[in-house]
Amino acid sequence: MNLKKIIPWHTILFSFYPVIYLYERNIQETFLREIIFLPLVVMILALIFFFIINFIIENIYKSGLIVTVLLFFTFSYGPLYYTGFKNIFNKSIFLIIWLFFMLLVIGLIFCIKKDFIKINKIINFSVIILLLISLSNIFIYNIKNQNIGHALVSNKDFEKFEIDNRELPDIYYLIFDRYGRDDVLEDYFNFDNNYFTTTLEKRGFYIADKSHSNYLKTAHSLNSSLNMKYLNEMAKKVSKEKSDWMPLYLSLRGESEVSKRLKNNNYYYIHSGSWWGATAINETADKNINNLKKGPIFFARQLYDMTIFSTLNKKLSIKFPFLNRFDFYYKNTLEQFNNLNKIPNIKQPTYSFFHFLLPHDPYVFDEKGNYVSKDESSKNSERENYIKQLKFTNSQILKFIEKALSKEGQKPIIILQADEGPYPERWWPEDSYKKMSWETASNKEFKVKNSILNAYYLPNVDTSDLYPEITPVNTFRYIFNKYFNTDYEYLPDKLYSHTDWYHPYDFFEITERIK
Repeated sequence: MNLKKIIPWHTILFSFYPVIYLYERNIQETFLREIIFLPLVVMILALIFFFIINFIIENIYKSGLIVTVLLFFTFSYGPLYYTGFKNIFNKSIFLIIWLFFMLLVIGLIFCIKKDFIKINKIINFSVIILLLISLSNIFIYNIKNQNIGHALVSNKDFEKFEIDNRELPDIYYLIFDRYGRDDVLEDYFNFDNNYFTTTLEKRGFYIADKSHSNYLKTAHSLNSSLNMKYLNEMAKKVSKEKSDWMPLYLSLRGESEVSKRLKNNNYYYIHSGSWWGATAINETADKNINNLKKGPIFFARQLYDMTIFSTLNKKLSIKFPFLNRFDFYYKNTLEQFNNLNKIPNIKQPTYSFFHFLLPHDPYVFDEKGNYVSKDESSKNSERENYIKQLKFTNSQILKFIEKALSKEGQKPIIILQADEGPYPERWWPEDSYKKMSWETASNKEFKVKNSILNAYYLPNVDTSDLYPEITPVNTFRYIFNKYFNTDYEYLPDKLYSHTDWYHPYDFFEITERIK
């Protein structure tokens, strides 16, 4: 028996293709480990359908063709609609047309009295070619980009801190994504945040009330602050023409100058990230806190969104809780705060990096911390949703501060900082951040995007030289100098923008445009 001749291999091979295709299209933002099990899930589902249909019609050629057709119409619905038919049909009409053609093709395969052996051979060959093209592109990409990732960390071994036999203080570096500065909240969101910052000041915090982020986006800003340097060197190494964000993401997933130095001095590194892949986990942390393993995988959600079932289920009001990313964001954030509040109980000196996607959208919290569904948040304006989520963020920060400062013994170092400010209104429409050029931004828009929360609790040291304009690139230079007797030179507080989404290393300075 010649198995190569009679088995419709394309059914198995094509079940891999949607995942590989989506990965290839998003390779600059997706880590391989995020997709590794999905081809197997799709293949198992395809085989179940194959055996059921073959049990009914007792013809492996037709059964294979029918399942491959089902796979094609299921997974090509989204990509074809958004790339070719969005401007011609609305979703409902396109859904009806797509279902009609799918049923027509399957009906013809059922009715035509042929074995389709030649067609199976052709499709076997075609699917192999499709897979080889995608896999080749992935392979070439990885070869070209290997070793680019960790471009910011030096190879030198850091010296031990000189701390005069004092107890090492816990260090909390808490990032609240897109948390705007008080004056921006008042001017742009009509919200008075004075109660929150005044409460912080009463607890001993210094508020850098003229601070800006050094860059516009999280990937740039965190790489800069965690490595205590600007990204000029990395931009030269990667090239300003390159559109690939992965070197920035890989750098965040690995060791930083800050974590390397602290770990080298016996700090226990606790990392808690969001659903965003670059900070979801850190490969060098002693402990990672992330609910990602319990919730829906982000990439799986993207895969589901490209299928015909995504639109069909919305029309039929069918919901799958495990694919509800809003529910996942809500639970993961609560879990982050819950774990943060436990850290003061750890006896070993800790360095905790927490990246909260707050008040960053999606807006899943009201001001009291109740869950807000996508449908509910869509009834409010962007400003209303942002402020409600910000109020909840404030309440959780103050709750943690109370817990951390009540610990007996050495008081901790606490940094409350945003990596970027909120988007200006022109950038609010979905995906506009990929379409808009920052070269067109006004001075006011840059001010909104760069003005950030930046607050420090630095006990037992003289902070009279802290200044309102300090930017994140100098945060750890200042802390290391003050607490660990280092001699870092402070860098000029400069602000940079990249030109657009497709040129993340093409920087231009905007310092004078904002000040």
